[in-house]
Amino acid sequence: MQKDELVLSDVHLQVQSNQSKGYNISRFYYSEDPYTKKKKQVSTKTTEDGNLHRSKLVNGSLTDITQGIDKQAEVTTKDGTEGDEKTEDKDNTEMDRDIGGIEIYKDDKCIGEVKTDKDVCGVKIDKDICEVKKSKDVCKVKKNSDGDVEVQRRKRKIEDLSVMTIAHKMETTLENVGQQIWLASLLMADFIISHKEEFQGKRILDLGAGVGLTSVVAAMYADHIISTDIGKDIKELAQHNLDQNNIKDVTNFSVEEFDWFENKYTAVDKTDEVKLKMDHEVESDIDSCDIIISADVIYDNNITDALFRTVYGVMVYTSINTWYISTEKRYVFTLQDFDIACPAYLHFRECLTQLQDMSDHGQFTISCKEEIPQCFQYNRTKELELWKVTIQRHSTTK
Repeated sequence: MQKDELVLSDVHLQVQSNQSKGYNISRFYYSEDPYTKKKKQVSTKTTEDGNLHRSKLVNGSLTDITQGIDKQAEVTTKDGTEGDEKTEDKDNTEMDRDIGGIEIYKDDKCIGEVKTDKDVCGVKIDKDICEVKKSKDVCKVKKNSDGDVEVQRRKRKIEDLSVMTIAHKMETTLENVGQQIWLASLLMADFIISHKEEFQGKRILDLGAGVGLTSVVAAMYADHIISTDIGKDIKELAQHNLDQNNIKDVTNFSVEEFDWFENKYTAVDKTDEVKLKMDHEVESDIDSCDIIISADVIYDNNITDALFRTVYGVMVYTSINTWYISTEKRYVFTLQDFDIACPAYLHFRECLTQLQDMSDHGQFTISCKEEIPQCFQYNRTKELELWKVTIQRHSTTK
């Protein structure tokens, strides 16, 4: 991709927005209580004669089939009306998936359907013999043009959600992509909200904060946020978004320029004055941080290398011992492979491996976080990932 070629984030196609002073103003709806639902399963073991065995709903009962619908399941009757929604298991982080169903029969008449989060291939339950029968027309699973299952999620009313207003560019050159909003930043925002206890009262360094969406979310819980990026325009945009979202205490939030290519943490020698360009006060603030976050900053190998050098220096020479980074696998056609590949992501994974192998000053541990509850409304894809990097320093380090 050429540096002057315009790029556009998919996020901007999914949110309500309007134009103002050359920027797009988008409204992002979210909930601090992520959607959760207890798993339901149906046993469909076969007997020796090949028939399906009698079965019960896990976590439910079929003793009285007219009342045996699990109280935590969503019930839809044949006339299309829905039953009351019951309390859900808050400890389970599985998202709602209404892609299957069990029809409930009484006197050979279907009286309703229990929606489950498993494709059970259609299972009918007869009250009198409580027998599980196969059915081809119960479990109708919607699929998209690629043949993938379209997951139907329970939607919440807008009035039940909080809203965050973010100003950003609709499209930019590759050099200024930080002025847009990208999907991995929403994944990071989901993680921060759903793991708020990890950020409560902490000092957070946001590397490559862009328009500041992740910094604004982190500021909801942290004691202090240092939102960093490079360039006057991006700095002003992040500050504007901070002001517009009424952060609890503006003094706990600072927006600073931080160049990954030239800073004291990447200097080969601590006396290398060429690389000591940061303001001393900013240096002191960074040194006292607890956690680093970076969202959707993996797209150029040189920039990725500079990021890892910076993070390595920060984690070795300060008290910071945790780094969360979210990214998206972006597939492109490469002449080198003459095939579809995701070179920027593969380079990122190589950098993670190299970081894990570096043990001069401490032992790095790296893991990919899974099953992150979704708090923001957006199209989350399987290409989105969030990684955690920690360091156990040697006693002589720092």
